[in-house]
Amino acid sequence: MPLLPADVTLQPGEGVRAVIVQDRQVQLLTDGLLATFGLMLAVVLKMALDGGIGRELSGLGSGMFTTFLFLVGPLLIQRIFGARPAYTLTDRRLILAEDDIIELHQIRRIRVWLTSISLQTDTRRVWLQHLPNAPAVARLIRDTLTR
Repeated sequence: MPLLPADVTLQPGEGVRAVIVQDRQVQLLTDGLLATFGLMLAVVLKMALDGGIGRELSGLGSGMFTTFLFLVGPLLIQRIFGARPAYTLTDRRLILAEDDIIELHQIRRIRVWLTSISLQTDTRRVWLQHLPNAPAVARLIRDTLTR
């Protein structure tokens, strides 16, 4: 039996199928790509602004870059070193957090993305993100649904 997260309480007769954990390296790759595209967008916008007012193109200066780092740096550090939730799949439920549980019979649609899964119920959409093997997790959830 997999090691359960501390906030998971099983109902009588309920069995654990899997504990699904997020991968830190997948999260770092995703965040790095988003940061790179963000900086590229900032440079393009700054160049467009320079061209719009007739000033010589200067790109992103060191002052603007430093300001950007001081504004975004603490958010990135918190995201990198913050706790990642572990999802618990049982034969009846998908436990996302202590107070966030999806009954398996409520799942209407499962969509697999590169490193995440989108679960659609009647009332909401839930994302399981930063998974090292998202298709295998989706297959496991589908197999559990059909039991």
